[in-house]
Amino acid sequence: MNSEHRIIDIHAHILPGVDDGARDMDESLAMAKMAYAEGVRAIIATPHRRPEETKDRSDEINERTAGLIGKIREWQQENDLKEPLSLYTGQENAWNEDLPEQLANGTALTLAGSRYVLVEFAGAAPYDVIFAAVRHLTDAGYIPVIAHMERCRNLYLPRNLQEIISAGAMLSMNYDTIAGPVFSPYVHAARNYVREGAVAVLTSDMHQKDWRPPAYRKAMNWLINHLPEEQVTELTYSFPKTILKGKDPG
Repeated sequence: MNSEHRIIDIHAHILPGVDDGARDMDESLAMAKMAYAEGVRAIIATPHRRPEETKDRSDEINERTAGLIGKIREWQQENDLKEPLSLYTGQENAWNEDLPEQLANGTALTLAGSRYVLVEFAGAAPYDVIFAAVRHLTDAGYIPVIAHMERCRNLYLPRNLQEIISAGAMLSMNYDTIAGPVFSPYVHAARNYVREGAVAVLTSDMHQKDWRPPAYRKAMNWLINHLPEEQVTELTYSFPKTILKGKDPG
């Protein structure tokens, strides 16, 4: 992997004790260090928001984010690291029909305070449900980023895939999917989506240091060997940076 390549990760369960991600602050910091070692320089923390949730967790998320930022800064100062690792807040929002209203009143969070929304669907979600959700979000002024699109089997039809992109959805895929077994039909299909430009951004979806850890290197090696450098940068850094700046997609 090119040691000069920098990554921004917009999907990470790195906050301690808020979902099935990092179990405590020590593990959160360990995951941050692992990500940094592989070139990550910014992370959006995206704890799960389930459809049945009704309470506002933004204060808790902000508090734990601030705590982790403090630990990261201490570590960087102790090791005299020149490049900072930045941390932002967000959520991975399971789709429900009230989500646009929850985003508007702040009980559900967008990515880094932007108009981009990380939204999750069940793997077997009917295509018409996914399409209607995208339309609801875009009509409300948001830009939906579909989490790990490779798990949504009803997006695999080329017609559905192109229609959902045309409707305003941005598709994300996990690094570990394209790093999977080379002879797997699932991995082969996922890599083709990336090659064809259907995928807008790659994410770690990191959970714990020993279960779905922050691992990018194998996928990055494949990307660098099979895609133009400009496309690699767009998937891993440029589009995520656009989200952090709050800009609309080009």
